[in-house]
Amino acid sequence: MTADETVSLQETLGYQLLAKGEALPLEIDAGNYYTVGGQYPLRLSHGKSILEAQGVMFLGNLEGEPFLQQVELPTGWTLRVAITDPTPWLWELTDDKGRVRASVSYHENWEGRHANVGLLTRFLVSNLGYDEEQKANAAIAVVLDCGKVVQTFKVPFPPRHLASPSPAHERAWGEARDAARRWLNEHYPGWNNPGKHWD
Repeated sequence: MTADETVSLQETLGYQLLAKGEALPLEIDAGNYYTVGGQYPLRLSHGKSILEAQGVMFLGNLEGEPFLQQVELPTGWTLRVAITDPTPWLWELTDDKGRVRASVSYHENWEGRHANVGLLTRFLVSNLGYDEEQKANAAIAVVLDCGKVVQTFKVPFPPRHLASPSPAHERAWGEARDAARRWLNEHYPGWNNPGKHWD
């Protein structure tokens, strides 16, 4: 068997195990480049222990598969395909309430094979889009709870006529995001830790 055939066989096995929710990549932190719902996870070094605390059981490495490890997910947790191009390469790890706990990438590109888990936080601070802010003449930051808006913060700014934002717009965006983060810090301390506030 050639090296390419071996890699192809390993990938096929990997896809099958992921589809059944029986494997996760060995690299588990919050530093992957791919995101779910626009959320960029924080980089952590203790991702595996976070998943263990949430009930994921790690059963050891898989023979012949250098990128994945065997797992047993908690009851009701699933791995579902999020992006296919042309084969599945990004999955969402969801819990028993349907909340996305992590993005899981497993694919090959011109740099080689890649597999990792990016843990996600329950809460996220995000800005609304250009159209909404133009109508309101304000920078608008929202707090998302698993993708649903739970708080909104507005900071007025002058009408924007140019393609690139002015310093006043940049300041307003920063103030709106800071207000959202202060609210989260007060009501959900440690909100930017993917191991907190799920219960």
